[in-house]
Amino acid sequence: QDPFRSYSIGGVSMAVCSRCFGIYAAFAVGFLGSPILERSVSINHKIRLNIVIGAIAINAIDIFGNAFGIWVNTLESRLILGIIFGFSIAILITEEFFKRNTKSEDTYGTEFTA
Repeated sequence: QDPFRSYSIGGVSMAVCSRCFGIYAAFAVGFLGSPILERSVSINHKIRLNIVIGAIAINAIDIFGNAFGIWVNTLESRLILGIIFGFSIAILITEEFFKRNTKSEDTYGTEFTA
């Protein structure tokens, strides 16, 4: 990794850039906190998907803006945008793990879907 795009600990650059660090950290926190989030907030799948698309869009704008010299992104801006993307992916993916079961034991197995 480019040392100018990575945080350093004790003078040694991290193995990943600040954006990737934000993605990994936010995904881990989002995944571990998703049982609490799923019980307290109801967000439908379409909204979750739109959040992910928005996170991808703002990251793409930041990357292209930096590539074309419109602005210079910093470690902090990359980290924040990585956090937004990582958390949005976590809430999209973990939706599948924590779905609420609306079927009762009496009706389980009686519905046929083709």
